[in-house]
Amino acid sequence: MKFNLIGCIALLLWASSIPFAKRCTEDVGLLTLPAMQYLVGGFLGLLTNAALGKLKHTELQFFRSPQFYLRAALFSLYATLFYFAIGTI
Repeated sequence: MKFNLIGCIALLLWASSIPFAKRCTEDVGLLTLPAMQYLVGGFLGLLTNAALGKLKHTELQFFRSPQFYLRAALFSLYATLFYFAIGTI
């Protein structure tokens, strides 16, 4: 039940990002908005994991793997194309 609720919240947050991006793109910039959103979200995620004690040395080894760079590149491509599509409509 708990994970269903978390999934619903994630879906609502993702769905609300489209109108939010459409409204703010003209004021902030086409790619500045998603860059700020993902930087703040990532920083808050790292702070939360650090506060809960979930960041261990063995888990940080993941950043050295080639899979991390592939996933980061694919996510960057997704975010760029997603916000570019929203901004050009």
